[in-house]
Amino acid sequence: MVQQRAETMDGGLYDSDFLTWTQQQAAALRRLSERADNFGLDLVNLVEEVETLGRAELARVQGALFRLLEHAALVALAGPGHRDVPHWRGEMVAFRWPAAKNFRPSMRQHLEPELASLWHAARQAATRKFGRDPDALPEALPFTLDQLLRDLPLDDLPPMLAPPAGP
Repeated sequence: MVQQRAETMDGGLYDSDFLTWTQQQAAALRRLSERADNFGLDLVNLVEEVETLGRAELARVQGALFRLLEHAALVALAGPGHRDVPHWRGEMVAFRWPAAKNFRPSMRQHLEPELASLWHAARQAATRKFGRDPDALPEALPFTLDQLLRDLPLDDLPPMLAPPAGP
């Protein structure tokens, strides 16, 4: 606890894992609200605001992952000759970068359970843009969170989503 408190006091946790920092600060503010000498602070609303900051950081990563998945699906559906493929590949880079940059280890417990629904929404968005049936793409996401964030080269994502070749 002392090391955790020291890390928080010097800004280390704030810089390294903002989501965890907001959760810890909200918990500390809740404890403070139970004390008589809370200096007249509006602690109920302060707790909510601090928690909202953490959720916003998580939503930023979640949104970037959704857009990355959507653009990988668009590339997979379009095939290599489509005129928009270079643009969509560029968008994949543009969306992976903030997802990877803003990802913090504490987000994993929130993001991994949401990957299937993120994929479902991205799959729906991409297939609707092409007027295709969602079955044109895999029902289950073939990537892990780590693969999306950094482990797989971006050019490997669309082929893993590509519709199976016809007979």
